[in-house]
Amino acid sequence: MANVTPTVFFPNYQLLTNGATTPAEGVFIPLTDLKGLTSVEANADTGDGREVMRSMWQTSSENLATLSSELRPSEMTLVKGNSQIQTGENNTVRENYSASFDVVYNPENVTLTAE
Repeated sequence: MANVTPTVFFPNYQLLTNGATTPAEGVFIPLTDLKGLTSVEANADTGDGREVMRSMWQTSSENLATLSSELRPSEMTLVKGNSQIQTGENNTVRENYSASFDVVYNPENVTLTAE
């Protein structure tokens, strides 16, 4: 199996250590906000990019599901489907996530529709 590090998904990805200065511009999500993700898994050079992505999907879908229907976006969905047991694999299940976004498309870019 190939080692898919977080930088495969995000080439400039960084794992900031405790007390590190955050970059002037960028997206910062504290490690503690990503349920179950460890600093070893999140390491930019040796970590598991698949686990970073799975944790982002899981945390996002769970947090979105806690919103009341009045606050939940109607032009976007993000859900975790039913897990499927993998035949012949001990304690292995396949987690499925589904996302959809209503967008406005033009030749220059794609933008989310207004809520």
